[in-house]
Amino acid sequence: MSLKSLVELYRIAKCPELKNNQFISLLECNSQIIKLLNSIASPYEITEIIRNEVDIDVDELQSDNSSIQVTIRVGLGKEVKHYKCFDDLVKHSNLIKEGVIPSEFYLFKENIYYPEDTLKKLDKLKQVCELIAALTKLANYHDTKGSDNIYKLVFIDGRDIDLSPVIFQVSPSADLLNVQLDNIAVITSLVTASTQADIHHSEKLSIFSVSLTEFINKSLIPIDAFNYFFVNLNGFIELFQKNLTTYSSGFAFHKAKKEIADMEIKFAAQLSNIMSDITGKLFSIPISLVGAITLIPKTNNLWSDLIIAIGLLLASVLVIGSVDNQRNRFKVIEKSENLVLGGFEGNENTYPQDLSQSITDIKKIVSRNITETKCWLFGFKVLAWLPAMLGATIIYLKYW
Repeated sequence: MSLKSLVELYRIAKCPELKNNQFISLLECNSQIIKLLNSIASPYEITEIIRNEVDIDVDELQSDNSSIQVTIRVGLGKEVKHYKCFDDLVKHSNLIKEGVIPSEFYLFKENIYYPEDTLKKLDKLKQVCELIAALTKLANYHDTKGSDNIYKLVFIDGRDIDLSPVIFQVSPSADLLNVQLDNIAVITSLVTASTQADIHHSEKLSIFSVSLTEFINKSLIPIDAFNYFFVNLNGFIELFQKNLTTYSSGFAFHKAKKEIADMEIKFAAQLSNIMSDITGKLFSIPISLVGAITLIPKTNNLWSDLIIAIGLLLASVLVIGSVDNQRNRFKVIEKSENLVLGGFEGNENTYPQDLSQSITDIKKIVSRNITETKCWLFGFKVLAWLPAMLGATIIYLKYW
């Protein structure tokens, strides 16, 4: 209430000139003026009230419409909420140095009382404060020293703590309001995001610090480093996004390499199962042949030989059916592997050399395994006909 009362009194006095942090005004002593004078409190001070050339106190005033000369000192220190002008607000407000717009302030030169009066530059100032607040939260350390409230932010390169840190002396000025700050969401989003929502959040914070130490010239003093960052914000954001893309690409390539390795292991295991199943079935072929050969001399009639031939035919049919079943399984595996490999094709030029080579090698291995498996399946099917061919030969030789 104290600042608002001061502003109202100052405006009634028709905004006299402010000298040495105080102003002198000639006022009509009425109930409104008396009320305002009584509501003025620290850090504002009524240093003098003169009526009829006599110095009096506030509690001696009476509403008699007499003329009084009032001298008011507006005060200094941390608690002040008034500034000579807008530039003075931006430069000296401790809250703005922390990235916060004061909830109440008065500008003598512009005769602006916030929040009741509008301020055209306020939207731009809010952007500046938003970025300062984000930098405050992203900094590794804060350093506030001295009676002048010099506020410093320290950023450390996580790759090597022995490297010189980047130090910003937060010193906002009205010049920063002329800087384009349209892309600050790239930085402020690092503060609003969380590890739960973004699994790469910690890495992004590290990349931010690394990019900052890469971007800021170590020869710049802290106050110049702060201003350089704001003036060249777009350049920093471009570097940060480039470094972030490099990290994201590396993570994606590592994931792709793991997928390729897992696919190769899975493909080899599936082919091994197919070959093992077929090989087990083919063991029945020599058993059938040995059994038929031992029975041939002991049989001397057509019916017995027909039964042997039919048994051999059934053995061939069963083995061929098993081979066809495994061949169908193989076609499904072949199709799925081609789909997986097809997902990596067309972007070879964007992949690192080791990933491109891994994709080339796995294609060669898969192609060779597919060809070999097809040959083995064809050979197994041919072998599966041997029992049936033996049975037909027996009948032919003995009875035709």
